[in-house]
Amino acid sequence: MMYGYRNGFDCGGFGGYDGFLGQWSFLIPLLIIGIVIYLVFKLMNQDHRQNKDSLINELKMKYINGEISEQEYLQKKKLISK
Repeated sequence: MMYGYRNGFDCGGFGGYDGFLGQWSFLIPLLIIGIVIYLVFKLMNQDHRQNKDSLINELKMKYINGEISEQEYLQKKKLISK
């Protein structure tokens, strides 16, 4: 009798096929890692977009108050939008 084997399949460790998803169980941690990476990038991008919007609003208020000219407003808006 061989220890650690049952019906020709390895029962111990990650090599067994009798787990919840069998041989595909390694995909669960990869899927979780992928979701975490996606969420981090999405949150970073959202923060960056909010930063741009607040800068443009501040610039718009300076233009409305007459602190900067139209040409200066358009140039700075173009720089922020890049």
